[in-house]
Amino acid sequence: MEFLRNVKVHGFPGNVYEAALLAQALQELKITFAGLTDFILKQQQADGSFGDILSTYLVLPILAGRNLAQMNDYCGQRNTPDLIPLEVLKNVKSKKMHVKYSLNYGFPPEVTQTLQMHVAKGTNFFDFMRLAQEINPKYRFKLSEIREVPVVYSVGEMPNDVEKGMYWTLYKASGNSTEITSEENWVPYNEDIKKLILADGDKVLFWYRPI
Repeated sequence: MEFLRNVKVHGFPGNVYEAALLAQALQELKITFAGLTDFILKQQQADGSFGDILSTYLVLPILAGRNLAQMNDYCGQRNTPDLIPLEVLKNVKSKKMHVKYSLNYGFPPEVTQTLQMHVAKGTNFFDFMRLAQEINPKYRFKLSEIREVPVVYSVGEMPNDVEKGMYWTLYKASGNSTEITSEENWVPYNEDIKKLILADGDKVLFWYRPI
Protein backbone atom coordinates (compact mmCIF):
# COMPACT_ATOMS: atom_id res chain seq x y z
CA MET A 1 0.00 0.00 0.00
CA GLU A 2 1.15 3.54 -0.76
CA PHE A 3 1.31 4.78 2.83
CA LEU A 4 3.34 1.70 3.82
CA ARG A 5 5.87 2.58 1.14
CA ASN A 6 5.86 6.19 2.38
CA VAL A 7 6.71 5.21 5.94
CA LYS A 8 9.77 3.32 4.72
CA VAL A 9 10.95 6.48 3.01
CA HIS A 10 9.88 9.18 5.48
CA GLY A 11 9.94 7.29 8.76
CA PHE A 12 7.45 7.45 11.63
CA PRO A 13 4.11 9.11 10.76
CA GLY A 14 3.71 12.64 12.05
CA ASN A 15 0.04 12.74 13.05
CA VAL A 16 -2.74 10.63 14.47
CA TYR A 17 -4.53 10.21 11.11
CA GLU A 18 -1.57 8.66 9.30
CA ALA A 19 -0.53 6.73 12.39
CA ALA A 20 -4.00 5.16 12.80
CA LEU A 21 -4.20 4.17 9.13
CA LEU A 22 -0.71 2.69 9.30
CA ALA A 23 -1.52 0.79 12.50
CA GLN A 24 -4.69 -0.67 10.96
CA ALA A 25 -2.78 -1.83 7.90
CA LEU A 26 -0.02 -3.38 10.00
CA GLN A 27 -2.58 -5.17 12.17
CA GLU A 28 -4.05 -6.78 9.06
CA LEU A 29 -0.57 -7.88 8.00
CA LYS A 30 0.27 -8.98 11.56
CA ILE A 31 3.29 -6.67 11.57
CA THR A 32 4.36 -4.64 14.61
CA PHE A 33 5.80 -1.12 14.49
CA ALA A 34 7.63 -0.22 17.70
CA GLY A 35 6.15 2.78 19.48
CA LEU A 36 3.26 3.30 17.07
CA THR A 37 0.41 2.48 19.45
CA ASP A 38 2.05 4.48 22.24
CA PHE A 39 2.27 7.48 19.92
CA ILE A 40 -1.44 7.17 19.07
CA LEU A 41 -2.47 6.92 22.73
CA LYS A 42 -0.50 10.05 23.59
CA GLN A 43 -2.68 12.01 21.16
CA GLN A 44 -5.77 11.36 23.29
CA GLN A 45 -7.49 14.50 24.58
CA ALA A 46 -8.75 15.07 28.11
CA ASP A 47 -12.32 14.37 26.96
CA GLY A 48 -11.32 10.92 25.71
CA SER A 49 -11.43 11.77 22.01
CA PHE A 50 -8.47 12.01 19.66
CA GLY A 51 -9.14 15.54 18.46
CA ASP A 52 -12.09 15.14 16.09
CA ILE A 53 -14.60 12.59 14.79
CA LEU A 54 -12.40 11.31 11.95
CA SER A 55 -9.29 10.74 14.06
CA THR A 56 -11.31 9.04 16.82
CA TYR A 57 -13.03 6.81 14.23
CA LEU A 58 -9.66 5.78 12.79
CA VAL A 59 -8.12 5.11 16.19
CA LEU A 60 -10.90 2.99 17.74
CA PRO A 61 -9.99 -0.26 15.91
CA ILE A 62 -6.41 0.08 17.17
CA LEU A 63 -7.57 0.21 20.79
CA ALA A 64 -9.70 -2.95 20.68
CA GLY A 65 -8.81 -5.07 23.70
CA ARG A 66 -7.28 -2.23 25.74
CA ASN A 67 -8.87 -1.30 29.04
CA LEU A 68 -9.55 2.22 30.33
CA ALA A 69 -6.71 2.05 32.85
CA GLN A 70 -4.18 1.39 30.09
CA MET A 71 -5.50 4.28 28.03
CA ASN A 72 -5.55 6.63 31.04
CA ASP A 73 -1.81 6.08 31.53
CA TYR A 74 -1.20 8.02 28.32
CA CYS A 75 -3.94 10.63 28.28
CA GLY A 76 -2.65 14.14 28.85
CA GLN A 77 1.07 13.31 28.67
CA ARG A 78 1.76 15.64 25.74
CA ASN A 79 4.17 18.49 26.34
CA THR A 80 2.73 21.99 25.92
CA PRO A 81 5.22 24.29 24.17
CA ASP A 82 5.82 27.82 25.40
CA LEU A 83 3.56 30.08 23.34
CA ILE A 84 3.23 33.83 23.14
CA PRO A 85 -0.21 34.61 24.66
CA LEU A 86 -2.82 35.50 22.06
CA GLU A 87 -3.61 38.68 23.98
CA VAL A 88 -0.05 39.85 23.33
CA LEU A 89 -0.22 38.96 19.63
CA LYS A 90 -3.52 40.81 19.25
CA ASN A 91 -2.22 43.96 20.95
CA VAL A 92 -0.86 45.67 17.83
CA LYS A 93 -0.39 49.36 18.59
CA SER A 94 2.49 50.25 16.28
CA LYS A 95 4.69 48.86 13.51
CA LYS A 96 1.78 47.05 11.90
CA MET A 97 2.12 45.05 8.71
CA HIS A 98 -0.52 43.76 6.31
CA VAL A 99 -0.50 40.06 5.34
CA LYS A 100 -2.83 37.99 3.14
CA TYR A 101 -3.36 34.33 4.02
CA SER A 102 -5.21 32.13 1.50
CA LEU A 103 -6.44 28.55 1.33
CA ASN A 104 -6.83 26.54 -1.88
CA TYR A 105 -8.74 23.27 -1.99
CA GLY A 106 -8.03 20.83 -4.83
CA PHE A 107 -5.79 20.91 -7.89
CA PRO A 108 -6.78 22.87 -9.82
CA PRO A 109 -8.48 24.72 -6.94
CA GLU A 110 -12.20 24.07 -6.57
CA VAL A 111 -12.57 26.45 -3.61
CA THR A 112 -10.41 29.36 -2.47
CA GLN A 113 -10.64 31.83 0.37
CA THR A 114 -8.47 34.64 1.71
CA LEU A 115 -8.05 36.27 5.10
CA GLN A 116 -6.36 39.67 5.44
CA MET A 117 -4.85 40.69 8.77
CA HIS A 118 -2.75 43.41 10.36
CA VAL A 119 -0.13 42.00 12.72
CA ALA A 120 2.92 43.28 14.56
CA LYS A 121 6.18 43.61 12.68
CA GLY A 122 8.33 40.50 13.16
CA THR A 123 5.42 38.07 13.60
CA ASN A 124 6.24 34.55 12.45
CA PHE A 125 3.81 32.48 10.40
CA PHE A 126 3.04 30.05 13.23
CA ASP A 127 1.77 32.88 15.43
CA PHE A 128 -0.02 34.38 12.43
CA MET A 129 -1.87 31.07 11.97
CA ARG A 130 -2.81 31.06 15.66
CA LEU A 131 -4.39 34.48 15.21
CA ALA A 132 -6.12 33.46 11.98
CA GLN A 133 -7.83 30.45 13.56
CA GLU A 134 -9.22 32.72 16.28
CA ILE A 135 -10.90 34.84 13.60
CA ASN A 136 -12.19 32.10 11.30
CA PRO A 137 -12.64 28.40 12.22
CA LYS A 138 -11.86 27.42 8.62
CA TYR A 139 -8.25 28.33 9.45
CA ARG A 140 -7.95 26.08 12.50
CA PHE A 141 -4.86 23.96 12.13
CA LYS A 142 -3.02 21.04 13.68
CA LEU A 143 0.75 20.84 13.85
CA SER A 144 2.96 17.79 14.30
CA GLU A 145 6.30 18.52 15.95
CA ILE A 146 7.76 15.04 16.30
CA ARG A 147 10.07 15.58 13.32
CA GLU A 148 12.90 18.06 12.87
CA VAL A 149 10.68 20.32 10.75
CA PRO A 150 7.14 20.75 12.17
CA VAL A 151 4.37 19.79 9.73
CA VAL A 152 0.86 21.25 9.44
CA TYR A 153 -1.28 18.19 8.75
CA SER A 154 -4.80 19.61 9.08
CA VAL A 155 -6.47 22.94 8.29
CA GLY A 156 -10.14 23.67 8.92
CA GLU A 157 -10.73 20.13 10.25
CA MET A 158 -9.55 18.75 6.89
CA PRO A 159 -6.51 16.51 7.51
CA ASN A 160 -3.97 15.22 5.04
CA ASP A 161 -5.44 12.23 3.19
CA VAL A 162 -2.64 9.71 2.71
CA GLU A 163 -4.87 7.28 0.82
CA LYS A 164 -5.81 9.89 -1.81
CA GLY A 165 -2.39 11.54 -1.70
CA MET A 166 -3.80 14.96 -0.71
CA TYR A 167 -1.60 17.10 1.54
CA TRP A 168 -1.49 20.65 2.85
CA THR A 169 1.46 22.42 1.21
CA LEU A 170 2.67 25.90 2.15
CA TYR A 171 3.59 28.53 -0.45
CA LYS A 172 4.75 32.15 -0.52
CA ALA A 173 3.87 34.51 -3.35
CA SER A 174 6.68 34.88 -5.87
CA GLY A 175 5.63 38.37 -6.98
CA ASN A 176 2.90 40.98 -6.80
CA SER A 177 0.23 38.93 -8.59
CA THR A 178 -3.19 38.75 -6.93
CA GLU A 179 -4.04 35.49 -8.73
CA ILE A 180 -4.01 32.73 -6.10
CA THR A 181 -5.17 29.78 -8.22
CA SER A 182 -2.15 29.67 -10.55
CA GLU A 183 0.75 27.54 -9.32
CA GLU A 184 3.32 29.64 -11.21
CA ASN A 185 2.71 32.57 -8.83
CA TRP A 186 3.79 30.61 -5.76
CA VAL A 187 7.03 29.21 -4.33
CA PRO A 188 6.88 26.20 -1.95
CA TYR A 189 8.07 26.76 1.61
CA ASN A 190 9.34 23.56 3.25
CA GLU A 191 11.06 24.91 6.35
CA ASP A 192 9.85 25.48 9.93
CA ILE A 193 6.80 27.79 9.95
CA LYS A 194 8.02 29.21 13.26
CA LYS A 195 11.07 30.54 11.41
CA LEU A 196 9.07 32.12 8.59
CA ILE A 197 9.13 35.79 9.58
CA LEU A 198 6.47 37.73 7.72
CA ALA A 199 6.97 41.11 6.06
CA ASP A 200 4.53 43.85 5.14
CA GLY A 201 2.58 42.91 2.01
CA ASP A 202 3.42 39.19 2.17
CA LYS A 203 1.01 36.67 0.67
CA VAL A 204 1.01 33.11 1.98
CA LEU A 205 -1.03 30.13 0.85
CA PHE A 206 -1.83 26.69 2.20
CA TRP A 207 -2.88 24.49 -0.70
CA TYR A 208 -4.69 21.16 -0.21
CA ARG A 209 -3.45 19.24 -3.22
CA PRO A 210 -1.69 16.10 -4.43
CA ILE A 211 2.09 16.04 -4.08
